[in-house]
Amino acid sequence: MTDQSIKPAGALGMTSVSSQLLRPPEKLVAVGFRCWLSGYQRGAIQSWETCWSYYRRELGAEAARKAVTDLASWVNMVRLHALRDIELMPPQCPSFCRDECLAVSLIAASQHDACPALQACAYALMGADDIEPVLKTAADFARTLEGANVRLGRDLVAARDAPAASSVH
Repeated sequence: MTDQSIKPAGALGMTSVSSQLLRPPEKLVAVGFRCWLSGYQRGAIQSWETCWSYYRRELGAEAARKAVTDLASWVNMVRLHALRDIELMPPQCPSFCRDECLAVSLIAASQHDACPALQACAYALMGADDIEPVLKTAADFARTLEGANVRLGRDLVAARDAPAASSVH
C-alpha cells in the first residue's frame, strides 16, 4: 500500500472528455472524485470545500453530508491502495481524464451490480490487486447516491468493461 502522487492529466497528454457529455449524476461523481483526491494531493482544504459546496447545491445539505462522507471514504481507499499515480485534470477544468472517467464507471458498475466491469474498473484505476476495500467503500457511496435519487447510467458500465476505454458517451 502506497500513497502515490497525483499527476495532472493535462500535463501528461491524457485524452479528456468534455464535461458537457456527462449527465448530472456522472458529473457529481467526477467532480467529487477530482476535488477530494486533489485535496489530498495538495493538502489544501479548498478542494474539499469546493466539493462540499457543489454537493450541497446539487443534493441539499442533509443528503450532501452523507454523500460527502462516503465519497471521502471511497477516495481515501483509492488513494491508499493505488499502486500507480492517479491522474486528474486541474481543479477548474471542464473536462475529465481517463482516470476520472474510470472512477465514475466504477460507481456506475457498483450501482448496476456489474461485477466483472466493477472489478475491471478498480484494477485499471488503481493498478493493484488489493481492491476489496475500494469495492466496499464504492458500494457504500453508490448506495448513498441512490438514496439521494442519483442513479448513474448503465451505459457507462458497458463503456468501461475494457480497462483501456478513454471516453464517456
